[in-house]
Amino acid sequence: MPRAPVVDLRNGLSFPSYLNCPHEFDLDSRYLREDPNGISASHVRHWCYFGEIVNFDVFSRLTVDVRDAARTVVRAAFYDDDRGMPLVEAGTVRRGYTLAHLYPLRHSFVDGSYGFRMEETSDIKILPYSLREILAASDRLQLSRLSCWHEGCTEAEELMKCKGCGRAKYCRKARLGAPSRIVESRP
Repeated sequence: MPRAPVVDLRNGLSFPSYLNCPHEFDLDSRYLREDPNGISASHVRHWCYFGEIVNFDVFSRLTVDVRDAARTVVRAAFYDDDRGMPLVEAGTVRRGYTLAHLYPLRHSFVDGSYGFRMEETSDIKILPYSLREILAASDRLQLSRLSCWHEGCTEAEELMKCKGCGRAKYCRKARLGAPSRIVESRP
């Protein structure tokens, strides 16, 4: 069976910056279609927002300030039943980590700030990498380089392909479980 194409995280339609996400009170035809009943809307396509956590606060709920690839900083506030507390208790909320929010809608808060009102935690993931690291990994997958992804490796022969994506390549040290991080593309 053919593999699905590798997704480019720099695709502004599938991975929009905050300002390109649909607003909660607008029917943005790039992302949403009005249902025949005229009351609700359905997704036309998938989209996901990525923002690096620059600050967070826990008062009555978890509130996270995130910066996207366009350098826009916005608030992401958890309005789920648990107010985002399981993420805090699990230790997954840290500065420098990246928040991934599936199907986000822009929101204007009562205090005049703007961002995302997150009511479904099933649409949220916090990734233990900076946005820069995630975008660099995406860039490497787009280039489909022949070099090894293992940090500090210079091998170019006898590399194994990742069983998940089939594109990333790793040397013997990486296969044996040597600690590694995602590395940016080498010049």
